[in-house]
Amino acid sequence: AGTKAGTPVLLCTLPCNLRDCSPFASAHSPALTPEQRASWEKMFEAGRTSEAAGRMADALADYESAARLDPRFAELQFRLGSCCLALNRKADARQHFQQAKDEDALQFRPDTRLNETIREVAAAHSADRVRLLDAEKIFAGCSIAESPGADLFYEHVHLTPEGNYLLASSAAEQASSMLPPQPASAQATNSVSWLSQAECDQRVGLTDWGRSEVVKLIQTMVSKPPFSTQSVHSNQMERLSAELKRLRPATGPAGARRAAVAVQHALDRHPGDPELVRVLASALTA
Repeated sequence: AGTKAGTPVLLCTLPCNLRDCSPFASAHSPALTPEQRASWEKMFEAGRTSEAAGRMADALADYESAARLDPRFAELQFRLGSCCLALNRKADARQHFQQAKDEDALQFRPDTRLNETIREVAAAHSADRVRLLDAEKIFAGCSIAESPGADLFYEHVHLTPEGNYLLASSAAEQASSMLPPQPASAQATNSVSWLSQAECDQRVGLTDWGRSEVVKLIQTMVSKPPFSTQSVHSNQMERLSAELKRLRPATGPAGARRAAVAVQHALDRHPGDPELVRVLASALTA
């Protein structure tokens, strides 16, 4: 529809949490014999014991032994990635985190095949003014070991405000390059820099009170299955609790009043915006 209308189209690959999101479920290779599975489980448990004790090199050796029997168990690949990252083997960590995502038996995250398909479609239609925004690579380039984590995602795919700003600013930058060229006079008057994240927060009425409300929603969601069955669940809950503690000064009546004033300023700029009206109502209720 876009290309028929002569409109430029921007296709985006899909980033997700690799570093701080363990698989939701894992399955053994069907070719594994009962004897092999028993050996695998012994090696895996030895690796878990060493990892819990902080002996990452020993854990890595045990996990690698298990992987020689069955590399398809998603949780094993995630633990291999965590050990490699702790040992500063960043390229190996990225590879294992990626495989952990692809082997996840509950596919709530985009796998490698899906993102490769998006890249192929964009390349095949480049003559039709279709361009690729490779958000997966952009997020990787801004992350430890090229593996996005809790700084950009609340859990598996939902973006933090920092992740949202990275995606939005990347999309805006590429979209602007796809617009028709402007006359020199218009370029001179329209040459403005992009808003910072803090400025964007003000425009959309995002305050610390609002951040706290979002974290509460996420905390409620991840307290239930399948999130509660993930191996990283306790770490995730601790991280969310720490964020709520940091934001606590903004959650009382005074914080809600400050939020209402900030959201009202944003609403004055965009009267009738339904999302701003909803947030203002919530702040006034609080």
